[in-house]
Formats: sequence, structure tokens, C-alpha cells
Amino acid sequence: MRLIPSAPQPTGTRSRGVTASLKQLESAARQCVDTLEAERFPAPVVYECEQYASKARYLVQKLNPDVPLMTFLQGLYKAIVAA
Repeated sequence: MRLIPSAPQPTGTRSRGVTASLKQLESAARQCVDTLEAERFPAPVVYECEQYASKARYLVQKLNPDVPLMTFLQGLYKAIVAA
């Protein structure tokens, strides 16, 4: 699963214009994602959302949960012993 934040869009940003280097960076990232989707099997799941939006925060929390290492290891040990 890959999270691709879209360009930040605070009020008035699009009306002021975006620099050419930022546009080039965004298009390069999109081309990279398109290539990965076309070449890999099974294709990766790609979510596009605005940076710091509620959907982005939710996905980041699901992808990188804030679990202390010791808690993770204890759960792992319990799962191994139970198996």
C-alpha cells in the first residue's frame, strides 16, 4: 500500500500559481506511481489524498501505528506461544 499526498492546497495557493519545479516533482511522482501500477502484480493499492487532511491522517495511523516496541514484542511472543 502506498500513500501519495497530493499537492498542498491552502486557500489561495492555486490562484497564486505553482512553481515549475514543484509541478515537475509532482508529475515525476505520478509517473513513478503509474509505472509501478503497470509493472507489478499484484498491483499496489494507491490512495491519493491531500496532505494533513483527515483521510491522510487516518491512512498514516493505519500504516504506521504508534505501538511501543515492547508491547509489539509481547504480542508477538503470545502469538508464537499460542501457535
